[in-house]
Amino acid sequence: MSDMTDTPPAHQTFDIEAFQDGRREPRSDFVTSEEPLEIQLIFGPDESRSELTIAVTMRTPGRDAELAIGFLHGEGIVRTAGEIRGAEHCGPPSPEKGFRNVIKVALEPDVVFDPSILDRNFYTNSSCGVCGKTSVDAVRVRIPEAATTASVFRVFDRSPRQTAQRSG
Repeated sequence: MSDMTDTPPAHQTFDIEAFQDGRREPRSDFVTSEEPLEIQLIFGPDESRSELTIAVTMRTPGRDAELAIGFLHGEGIVRTAGEIRGAEHCGPPSPEKGFRNVIKVALEPDVVFDPSILDRNFYTNSSCGVCGKTSVDAVRVRIPEAATTASVFRVFDRSPRQTAQRSG
């Protein structure tokens, strides 16, 4: 098990038109991608390995194995690099950008892991809705293709200007 190195670049350059001093100026803009990452853990003796999704987080793709292993260390699941058998992406690349958004980290068979240490007694949420999801598939939201900014504001019975005035 080893980390895959075929990760597409996490940033792109786009040609844009900037408005400055009342004029349009063509230029390039550098945009960094952000994608969800599902971290799965493989643990237990070789004859009876278990798999468990332990987290879904947002990240800039590129160093996913290091991120996942650092997460395991921060949560107290591993203490040393020697407790990790390996890490690799799995599943198909996302159709939009080609990133693999699931990574499996395998512990050495003799590492004792108690899944109850991951129990939480609080709830967090972010405006994007990723926090608290149980898998990358749960992050995907179905939005009708006909959805426009105007139709979203109609749902709330407000115009964009009214919304801006209310939010400051």
